[in-house]
Amino acid sequence: MNEILSAIEKHLDRKLKVSELDYYQIIGLEPFCSDQAQIQAALDSARLKLQGSEPSNSLQVVSKLIKQAQTILLDASKKTAYDSQLAKLFESHRKQKELGKPITASATASIGILAKSASKKNSQAPLQDAPPNEDQLLPKGDPMQPFVIPSTDLPATYGPPNALGNLTVQKRREELSALFPSLLMMSHSTEVPKEQIPAWLIAADRKPTNPTSTVSNTASLSPANHQASIKPQDSPVDLVGQLRKRRQRRNLLGVGGMILAAISLLGFASYQFASNRSKVAKAEQEKKMLRQNGANQPPGPGTDQANNKLPELVIKPNADRKGAPNSQQSLPQLPQVNRDPSDSMPAEVKMPAEVDPDKTDPAMVTPAPMPEPPPKPEPAPKGESPEWKMAMTKARESLSKGDLKEFEPLMTGLLDKAVTKEGKEQTLRLDQAGQLYKIYVESFEEAKRKAKGASSLKVGTAEFSIVEVTPEKLIVRSQGQNKTYQWDKLPLGLAAALSDLGLSESAPVDVAARAIYFSLTPFYQEEAKANTLITKRIDGWFERSAGKESVRADIKQFLTDTYE
Repeated sequence: MNEILSAIEKHLDRKLKVSELDYYQIIGLEPFCSDQAQIQAALDSARLKLQGSEPSNSLQVVSKLIKQAQTILLDASKKTAYDSQLAKLFESHRKQKELGKPITASATASIGILAKSASKKNSQAPLQDAPPNEDQLLPKGDPMQPFVIPSTDLPATYGPPNALGNLTVQKRREELSALFPSLLMMSHSTEVPKEQIPAWLIAADRKPTNPTSTVSNTASLSPANHQASIKPQDSPVDLVGQLRKRRQRRNLLGVGGMILAAISLLGFASYQFASNRSKVAKAEQEKKMLRQNGANQPPGPGTDQANNKLPELVIKPNADRKGAPNSQQSLPQLPQVNRDPSDSMPAEVKMPAEVDPDKTDPAMVTPAPMPEPPPKPEPAPKGESPEWKMAMTKARESLSKGDLKEFEPLMTGLLDKAVTKEGKEQTLRLDQAGQLYKIYVESFEEAKRKAKGASSLKVGTAEFSIVEVTPEKLIVRSQGQNKTYQWDKLPLGLAAALSDLGLSESAPVDVAARAIYFSLTPFYQEEAKANTLITKRIDGWFERSAGKESVRADIKQFLTDTYE
């Protein structure tokens, strides 16, 4: 250490102390100088002083310190790391001064100046020769590569600083130890402190408990031998291994916690399941016992033991209730019911007593009146009246033509004119068909108004663009062509798509309205003869709506009803 201080004083004319031995003060700057130009000027001044000195071992030491200062202080990242370590060193010096401890060379070595010598003393294994491909161990641009200054003003006799040809792994490790003293401090072997034996234990060991014990046994219990038997365990600290073990420990604890939570949850669920099963079994057992007890229970005190019958119930009048009849009061007379004499059986006719014709006057003998025979029930009607048949036929024809103005007056009062049950059912079916037809017509008028504001209609996979909507016709464009349709002669798919603008797709009444309209319109009936898909679609609408909500289950039967 004194050789380094004397060499700096000899060649750089600076007298430094051990606590002042850092790269800033070696080149004549204040610690933590951040001006790069000032650092470069100080380095140039130091090299000029070295050029005028004679070659010697001390000159090589000082030139090496200047090269290290140039490598560290001119690199921003290395300078930042060095400044942080230097700040820690100054803080430790301050604490040592407060405690009154002297500053040693080992403390100064932690900033990297004496790191090489310290690492050599602490190294236990000899260094191996550098491999032949040592320049390829670290790729280009790796942060482990040394910082190389493009140009330097040092004499050629001293050689380029940290040339790549002379770089080895051990040299790079020494440079990193100089830059990061914490790595060097962690690489030192740690010694286990020796156990201090209490004084009372030493005194007890000196006094032999066995009088026949030998001196060798007493000597074996001496503190020196006891301390010598404790071997220090010196092993290098493997930070990576420690971090890996710590991470594995945390992972194991996390996985163990999750497994424990899963087991606890499973156990709780199993307990609840078993508890519920036991409760259900207990309830079933109680019900079974109650049924058995009810079957084996003896009859009550008021029952007949022989026939197992209840006694006759006698209702006594309540004298306390006002207006209640009692034994002294007679019950009110009930009104007589006028009944048909035919409902009751005719009274038995008494035959007149035999009279002796010789003893009676012939004028006094008259025959007894004979009872009248019971009236015969009127026969059930065999068919509907011609009036009803004619009105139903006209109403059916007007509905097929779509003339609701003629249909509605004809249906008024037809239900009362129907005599048979079948006639009433036919009247109800035709009346509901007319109502559904009217729903479709009104909703289709609303769909026409909505079509004026729509831009296109989708029919299956095809899409039709609406060109023009008038009260008489509809013009659409499909596949690059304009097509004109009358409102009552639209294709079934296009008409159904337009009806969706005014009717619901799922309501049974709206679905039945579609089926009634397309099954009555003559144009679609003619189309259905050539295209069976139309018939299948109409039948599908009937199946989806029949018997749902207010739609009759036999609504489709009105298509085949005859009124003859």
